[in-house]
Amino acid sequence: LGTLISFALLTLIRLAEVYHLYRIHPLTWRMSKPLVAAALAFGSAFLAGGYLTDIDWIRMVMLPVIFLAGYLGILRILGLEEDDLLVLRRFREHMSFRKKRSCESLEYEDEHVTQTTIDKEYP
Repeated sequence: LGTLISFALLTLIRLAEVYHLYRIHPLTWRMSKPLVAAALAFGSAFLAGGYLTDIDWIRMVMLPVIFLAGYLGILRILGLEEDDLLVLRRFREHMSFRKKRSCESLEYEDEHVTQTTIDKEYP
C-alpha cells in the first residue's frame, strides 16, 4: 500500500512539474472514460464473485466475462471518441482482409500445388 501511495504521489508531482514548465497538461478528461468504465466493471465483477458458486472453473470463466461485458457496455454508454472509432474501423478492415485472404487460399488448394511440389520442380 505504501508503494502504491508513493507512486501515485510521484506521478502527481511529475504532472505538476510538466504543467509548470511547459504549460501543458498531458491528461485530458476523455481519458477518464476508460478509468470509470474499468472501475465500475471491476466493482460489478467483484460483487458478482461473492454470489458465484465455489467451483473454480466457473469463477475462472464467469468473472472475466462479467468484467469484459461490463467494461464494454459502460464504454458504449459513455460513448467512444473519434480516435477509438478509427482504431475499431481499421481493426475490422484488417480482420475482413484476413478473412478474404483465407478464402482465396482455399480456392488455390484445389489446384494441388503445394510447397513440396514447387521445391521439387525448382531446386
